[in-house]
Amino acid sequence: MIKLLVGCTLILASVMLLCTGFILAGLEGAAISSQVNGGAFTYQILHVGLGWIVIPVILLLAGVGLVYSSRHHFDS
Repeated sequence: MIKLLVGCTLILASVMLLCTGFILAGLEGAAISSQVNGGAFTYQILHVGLGWIVIPVILLLAGVGLVYSSRHHFDS
């Protein structure tokens, strides 16, 4: 049961970190474009740093692995 709970928590944490990375990338792009283009707004959501992609993917894989391994406990 602990593996299932920790696995689901890791999956939710990975989704939240990924969304946070996209939001911060968009806000950073808006801040840069407002200084360069004289206030024109361009949303650069795809300029996410590598850390904001790699860490959530690792957490997602760990969470899926824990949820999958907890399956054996409930099957018996």
